[in-house]
Amino acid sequence: MDGNQQEIETWFTLYSNELYSFLVYYLGHHDVEDLVQDVFIKAIRKQSQFSGKATRKTWLFSIARNHAIDHLRKERLRKWVKDPFMHAFSSSEKSVEERYVQKEEINQLYEAVSRLKVSYREVVLLYGIQGFSAAETAQVLRCSESNVHVTFYRARKQLRKWLEENQEGGDFFESFVK
Repeated sequence: MDGNQQEIETWFTLYSNELYSFLVYYLGHHDVEDLVQDVFIKAIRKQSQFSGKATRKTWLFSIARNHAIDHLRKERLRKWVKDPFMHAFSSSEKSVEERYVQKEEINQLYEAVSRLKVSYREVVLLYGIQGFSAAETAQVLRCSESNVHVTFYRARKQLRKWLEENQEGGDFFESFVK
């Protein structure tokens, strides 16, 4: 195995779970394993284009974002209908009721985020949910850091408005929009 292939395998180990989560939120369904693999196949093919100006993580998320956009275009042509997002919980310390409440709160967040316009949703996914820095988010979205902050502020404001109108959400959701 050559060094490039080992490097991509290391990247897969480090970032595949985060890419999976990102694509689930971005696409609105949990059937994204093939897309995650496609991102790494593209990374292997385009590894010579990785110049090191961005971190490998932001480079991979840029590939994932572009691949997701392409995927959505293809799916719209097939009149694809979104599957509801199902979040798996692995904590056995929580009661069934606590896990149900948490699942409902995350589903409400998913529903609200999915209603945001694309530019808001992308910033919320990367900066708010994935925990990217403003600089990393700006790099992936090809915009300025100040644009990331302004867009995130506006997206949270929209989410807060929907929360108040629908009187929905719990601790998890409210802590996100504050």
